[in-house]
Amino acid sequence: MLHPIARREHPLGILWRQRLALSCAATLARQGGRSEDAATLRDHWYLRRDGDDPGPAGQPPLLAAHLKRGDFR
Repeated sequence: MLHPIARREHPLGILWRQRLALSCAATLARQGGRSEDAATLRDHWYLRRDGDDPGPAGQPPLLAAHLKRGDFR
């Protein structure tokens, strides 16, 4: 069973889920034969400018963010 903070929109729960997703992305990158680690993936995502193409690995998080905001265009 998950702690209630991890299940809700509490800032610590959000942070924990983001760290877990980053760890999973780094593992998938390694399994795919890529050399990027978690820090590189994090920096690439958060240091990009608005409108920059995040590349194939960044498309799913970008799509999820649009859907969360309700941007269905």
